[in-house]
Amino acid sequence: MSRAGITLATFLLLAVRPARSSGQDGQRIRGATADSATQTPLAGVAISVRTSDSGSERLGLSDSTGRFAVPVPLARTYLLTARRIGYRPITFFLDSSRSQAEIIVEMVATPALLATVQSTAPMTRGQRTLEHIGFNDRRQIGIGKFIDAAAIAREKPRDLTSLLRPFLKGCTMIFVDGIRLLALRDVDLETVLGIEIYASNVEAPMAFQNPIEGAGRCGSIVVWRAPP
Repeated sequence: MSRAGITLATFLLLAVRPARSSGQDGQRIRGATADSATQTPLAGVAISVRTSDSGSERLGLSDSTGRFAVPVPLARTYLLTARRIGYRPITFFLDSSRSQAEIIVEMVATPALLATVQSTAPMTRGQRTLEHIGFNDRRQIGIGKFIDAAAIAREKPRDLTSLLRPFLKGCTMIFVDGIRLLALRDVDLETVLGIEIYASNVEAPMAFQNPIEGAGRCGSIVVWRAPP
């Protein structure tokens, strides 16, 4: 694909597909993110979409396959911004009248920036695990609340349920090691490496969104444990 005249992103066509949602979010902007040089899917890309009509903003996050879907209200045009640590931010307009395919956002890496954020200290096995699953990338973006093992040790909670009780609602979706779980009581707190807390589907990556109809604002909690 020729990149003549395109410095930050290459994208195909916009897909604004109907979505089952309540309120003013009547459709979704869907797409995928990738490294422009390697074409490797990029997880943890923060997607911000503003409407031209009202100026309202919707947020999303690409999942482990680089895909995202941001619920948005109806509008004539949208301003999409993609951000990720180690890559140049991208901003461009989308026309809602174009609806033939998903968009592809290709991001340009900034090696100098990557060098400044990498730690020179050796990583523990737990830290390597969190790095591998994208926990650190999502925390650096700043969408959601993140609790690591060090923070858990400072809190000294009795168990995992007591630690997370302020964030639990009746319809909160729980994920443990990426798999949906109905209860936390069987999770040993001492094995927990990190926790991601998302207040709504707007914040949560696609892989951790609440699939229950009408429960998009219930949020999700993602718990990561040390590998056996």
